[in-house]
Amino acid sequence: MDSASHDIIVDDLLRNRPKGPAGVTLTYEVSSYYCYDTYKDRKEVTCNQENYGYDEGVLFDLGFKEREQVESYISKRFFEGKSPYSLGNRKVTHTRRTNRLWDRISGAQARVAKAGGSGIYRLTIGYYSDSLLGHIHANSNEDAITMGKVFFGYVVEDASRIRAQYVNRGSVHELAQLNAEITEKLQQQVKRQEKEIASAKVSIEKWNDRIEVLNMVADQQVAVATVNELNELEESTT
Repeated sequence: MDSASHDIIVDDLLRNRPKGPAGVTLTYEVSSYYCYDTYKDRKEVTCNQENYGYDEGVLFDLGFKEREQVESYISKRFFEGKSPYSLGNRKVTHTRRTNRLWDRISGAQARVAKAGGSGIYRLTIGYYSDSLLGHIHANSNEDAITMGKVFFGYVVEDASRIRAQYVNRGSVHELAQLNAEITEKLQQQVKRQEKEIASAKVSIEKWNDRIEVLNMVADQQVAVATVNELNELEESTT
């Protein structure tokens, strides 16, 4: 999905009453209820079509896998990238937009992610994002894990902990870019480790020099002490 189409769908979903995709006619039913949290009468607007007429896969392809990603997007798109905590009175608008968008896509996102399908999968060790291995193209979650064990099994301690997360319905041609970003980060880690190794080698050399000096000092002083003791013994016997 290109960025223009992405933003058009988001803008529509942020409306009080989305229009839905082209060719779809939506109608809305308004009902009233009493909110015990605010002690006020509220109106609930219900659309006649699930997901406001959008295919679940299309909503999944928006790329928001968790609320925090929606929050970050809203900040960058509408609030100059500022944190909602620094927006003052505008924080209410930020929160409303974040909640509205996430509420309208989260169900579809969860269902598609659970069902899986042909597309790009994110491979990790366990369920933590900082243990990212890379991305792979597969037809199902099970296939992705199997392929992950084949490709990455020998570089991890426990291949049974490899997990797969369905991230988008993209083609195999997207892998190069996605994995290039990971490759760059790994190369940076290698450079940092190489610098640490070089620094460690210098330290080791200095420590070895100190050990050599200490041994030399001990040997020389013992030798001197031995000579002095022999001289004193000679003098005492003459």
